Amino acid sequence: MTALKGINLGGWLVLERWITPALFQGTAAMTERGLTAETGGKTRIRKHHKTFIAEKDIAWLADNDFELLRVPIGYWIFGDEPDFVGSIERLDWLMKMAHRYSMKVLIDLHGAPGAQNNKQHNGGIVPKGEWRKDRLQQAKTIEVLKTLAKRYYDEPALWGIELINEPTPGKTGIRLAWFYRKAYRELTKVARPGMHVVYSDAYRPWLLLNTFGWFRHPDFPVVMDVHMYYVFGKANKKRRFAEHVRLARASKWAVRFLALFQPVMIGEWSAALPYGVSVEQSAEFANTQIKAYEPSIAYCYWTYTTGGSGRWDYRKTFSG
Repeated sequence: MTALKGINLGGWLVLERWITPALFQGTAAMTERGLTAETGGKTRIRKHHKTFIAEKDIAWLADNDFELLRVPIGYWIFGDEPDFVGSIERLDWLMKMAHRYSMKVLIDLHGAPGAQNNKQHNGGIVPKGEWRKDRLQQAKTIEVLKTLAKRYYDEPALWGIELINEPTPGKTGIRLAWFYRKAYRELTKVARPGMHVVYSDAYRPWLLLNTFGWFRHPDFPVVMDVHMYYVFGKANKKRRFAEHVRLARASKWAVRFLALFQPVMIGEWSAALPYGVSVEQSAEFANTQIKAYEPSIAYCYWTYTTGGSGRWDYRKTFSG
């Protein structure tokens, strides 16, 4: 089976200041929650939801052979959280657009109740405790996932739902695995058969290999989401371009190994490096990664478009 060519719609329904700095311009806000609280902030956000991704963008992606749209959302998407602006109607719209252009959608819960990590994409919630130990917040997370599965049961564009993005795994990953299994069991009660259930490796794939084992339901395929970046950390800064290319090429064997236990997708990857490179080098690095990810079920570039640095912007980097 050929891997699906995918892309992330980052910075759209979950805001990150570094992706769309112009949206935050003139405010002291650093997070989505902070921007919502600013005078006129809700109006800014609503306009952003309506304009950042339009039909012309979906058409461009279809024309460039993209097959899968990974769309990050927050648990506040339904509009029932006073500290945030809801956007469920935009997700409804995306489902219709994706179907019109023969594409599929992976809904990715990027920000969970109680915050599954301390990253900006949790909306600006300061974790009061460790999410993986908080049964109440986990239960709320599962309800959000179930509501989404029921809402889009009949939408042909729905390819899958990702349980949670980049959670903090803990030392053993046991509590996180417990959550994954419970969320999976609950989703399979309400979701459309054939929907993929995706779970994050939490940057610790060796802790979460074969998390589902005999828990897997034959009608609901499980997929591990692995994120591959070569831009972060001191070690990457020291590596020359040729070294990065060699590492990217070798990652094919890691993907193949993980796929022995369950299907694997590269939910986020990028041509970004810790230093500037030429357009030709960016293309070489991207193509090397794509070849390495062939054993996966799908690979999704981070991200389609930004308001900031072009090195994270697929459209700016690869289409001029």
